Amino acid sequence: MGRYTKQILAIAAGIIAFIVYLLTLNPTVTFMDSGELAGALYTFGIPHPTGYPLFLVIGYAFSHLPIGDSPVYRLNIMSAVFSSVAVVIFFYAVTGFLGLKESVKKIKSKDKQHSGAKTLDENSLVFLSFFSALVLAFSKTFWLNALSVEVYPLHEVFVSCFLLLSVKIYTDIKNPDKKLWMWMFIVLGFSFANHMTTVLMLPGLLYLMYLQVKAAPVFKKEILRKTVFVIPGLLMYLILIFRASSGPFFNWSDPQTLGNLVHHLRGGDFDQMMFSSGSAFSKNLSLFSSTLPSEFAFVSFFLGLAGIILLFKHNREVFYFLVIFAISVLLYSLNYNIRDVQVYFTAFYIIFTVFAAFGLKFILNIITGSKNSTLKPATVIVILGIFVSGFGLYYNYAACDNSKDFVVEDLALNTLNSLEHNSILLSYDWGYSYPASLYYSQLLGIRQDVKSFNIKFFSVGWYLETIKKYYPDLYEKNRQEIDDYIKNAKNEDNSRITSLNNLVKSFFAKTIASYPVYVTYDLLLNKDMKGMLSGYGAVPSGFCYRLVNRNTAYDSTAGINCIDKVFRPYAVNTQEKKKVNTSVAGMLFETANYHYKGGNSSLALRFLDKSISVNNQIPDAVNLKNKIISERK
Repeated sequence: MGRYTKQILAIAAGIIAFIVYLLTLNPTVTFMDSGELAGALYTFGIPHPTGYPLFLVIGYAFSHLPIGDSPVYRLNIMSAVFSSVAVVIFFYAVTGFLGLKESVKKIKSKDKQHSGAKTLDENSLVFLSFFSALVLAFSKTFWLNALSVEVYPLHEVFVSCFLLLSVKIYTDIKNPDKKLWMWMFIVLGFSFANHMTTVLMLPGLLYLMYLQVKAAPVFKKEILRKTVFVIPGLLMYLILIFRASSGPFFNWSDPQTLGNLVHHLRGGDFDQMMFSSGSAFSKNLSLFSSTLPSEFAFVSFFLGLAGIILLFKHNREVFYFLVIFAISVLLYSLNYNIRDVQVYFTAFYIIFTVFAAFGLKFILNIITGSKNSTLKPATVIVILGIFVSGFGLYYNYAACDNSKDFVVEDLALNTLNSLEHNSILLSYDWGYSYPASLYYSQLLGIRQDVKSFNIKFFSVGWYLETIKKYYPDLYEKNRQEIDDYIKNAKNEDNSRITSLNNLVKSFFAKTIASYPVYVTYDLLLNKDMKGMLSGYGAVPSGFCYRLVNRNTAYDSTAGINCIDKVFRPYAVNTQEKKKVNTSVAGMLFETANYHYKGGNSSLALRFLDKSISVNNQIPDAVNLKNKIISERK
């Protein structure tokens, strides 16, 4: 084995992953937090809980590098870099795990030959680790995380560091290294500065500490002393207090006091937001169990199952360590009620890939372990490795190729650019056009005259303060209702809900008198909003509804600005894209039907053609078009 073979293969794994990520990288904003994170990072604002100060500092620097053609694209590249670095670190971690000696003293004789108990040389271990790292790189969620700005790729780096340090500590557990434990707590501290789910590493860490004290009891006090090295990372959260005091536009929770910071860290705003739903354990469990095999393109999934059995038989301590960590991640994630919950399984997928590496080792020993076998381990590893990792690349490529995905950009820009001057746009769902509209208006200066609001955020004080600072006229129009809500906001009785409903109703009533007010379809159809909007008319206007007073006359110009707006082709391969595709086509149909009922069948046909071009599976659109054509004959 060459002197630098290990380093070369580690870097090669990262480079291969990075090239694939660049080829499939999202070119712009995407669903969920993308627009909000890009806006917060570029302006050095405060992102949604828990604030992610380390991610914020790195992201601010990265977003101002002279690469790419937009801040969000640079930040998407940053995610690809983080995920590629995680692949490299994971390579070293897997090398350590595969090189561990079996700790089970008694192995049945019939298992010795094909169980994986045979010790592989360092060359074989390194190549196994190389292909195992690629298996992780091309697993679906890990790959998708690398394609757009998010906190999870940096979290992947810390999870991989945690595994690497853990296996290094375990390898020489009877001769503990003070520096390794120091670095362990430094990593944990800065990992906490990125994402609070770092707490899920602690059960595994406690088990590792138990093994360390068991093997070297005198080292107990030294471990406790090293815990102080977690502090530097935690202190990064003070950055949020400093930055919030300057009042940036992106200023979630306004954590300029210690009390507000604690509120932000525990995600208190999510508790206050109106109309939150309950537990989603069964739904998340079904999602996790049904998608786990395809995450690893099935082949690596079965390798992972084999690796679990192998590790249980031959190294119980390492098995328990990995399982404790994996179960901690699952128990938290399965109970977390969030739309993009699958990204919270990422740490589990990383652990599962370690098991898959042991499964690959198991298959290798079956093929080469026989006395009559003439196959060289290196040949088998290359063939198996190329097949397993290559099949993952092939299987997940279409689902992960976001290189031509402009759906959220087109939705946000088409909507903004179709609105009248000085309009107000109100939405309900978080993950679609609202964050993107903030990114384009606040960072790129596109349609700054349009004021975008998310109605759910009216229930949290910092959002009302943002309105007060940046839209003082709207705040003054609703000052009485805002003051009343703030007075009752901490009450647990009906006064809070009543005052909140009064505030929302007031906002509708008082803005409609001064501005063109538009609402997205998700707000109009929301059951909690219907009662508040019952006194208004809703005129379909292409991509959203114009809110008007009841009995307003037919508007022959409704949605006319949407006719020339184009959606670039995209694969309708996710629930979010299906929702956008269906809702846009449906809105265009609603606009066509509005004009048809208003006696303007020619304009109705234009909207119907556009609706059908977006989605030709809307029966009402096809039927109405045929009806109009028939009536014209």
